[in-house]
Amino acid sequence: MHKSKILFNIMFFFIMIAAIYLPIGYAVSTPVNPNQTQASPTPTEQPVPIGRVAWVTGNLTGQLPNQPARPLKRASLFYLHDTLTTSANSQAEIVYTDNSLTSFRPNTTIHVDQYQFNPQQPVAPTGKQVTSLVQGGLREVTGWVGKSHPENYQMNTPVATIGVRGTDYSIVYDPIKGLMVNLNGGKIVLTNASGKLELDQSTKQVYALVASIKTPPTLLTTKPPVFKTDPPIIPAKIGSTPLPTPANVAKAALIGTTTTTSPTTPTGKSVPGAGSTQQQLNSGGGCTNDLDISTGGA
Repeated sequence: MHKSKILFNIMFFFIMIAAIYLPIGYAVSTPVNPNQTQASPTPTEQPVPIGRVAWVTGNLTGQLPNQPARPLKRASLFYLHDTLTTSANSQAEIVYTDNSLTSFRPNTTIHVDQYQFNPQQPVAPTGKQVTSLVQGGLREVTGWVGKSHPENYQMNTPVATIGVRGTDYSIVYDPIKGLMVNLNGGKIVLTNASGKLELDQSTKQVYALVASIKTPPTLLTTKPPVFKTDPPIIPAKIGSTPLPTPANVAKAALIGTTTTTSPTTPTGKSVPGAGSTQQQLNSGGGCTNDLDISTGGA
């Protein structure tokens, strides 16, 4: 009888232990149902707007990482880390807050890797612009960053990187032919693992080809046929930020701040047929030639 009571107490002890710990162990080891809807994380950062679309013919989309593509139109905002793409038979132009301009050929994709600009201190050494051409072609007219601190500007392509010296240039990347380059003004430096080449309008060395990343940039004496037509650059600017003319860059470098009035001389040349007046880009309907990214917009 005594032994039976001891055995009973031992069994009762282990049953109680199991009753206490088994539910906890089961809850920990139960696998998560893959079909169960999980709560979406709350975004910790808002997209950083860095410019607007100046004009679009056809289709232009923007896409942030892990986000769906969104259609863009005239005066739409675009953001740091955006991927911008034109479809077939489409062209577009964007203007950054430093008043640099990029016009897109059809079937072109670029990614904005890095960008920083303070309009109150346009020549600050913290200004930076790094963009990647993924496919297609574009024309670029540099703004405050490229003109005041060209070492902080870079255009990446699949076969070479491009540095500038206050520049207007066009590039087209073809997976078979390589990267074709046309310098419209200023200087650029093409660099890859195989070599380096400087193009300079003053020496009339303005055409180049980079056949592959394993081939050094090669100077061409004639314009590649692809540049017989080029996407137009229509002068545009952001808000009250002055255009980065040589005089304004020199003045801002001297006083360390932006000027209070905006010159009317456009940056870059207008392409014939692109229109002789600035686009009216104000988000309120185009009553001025300014494009204030702080109000409205898509």
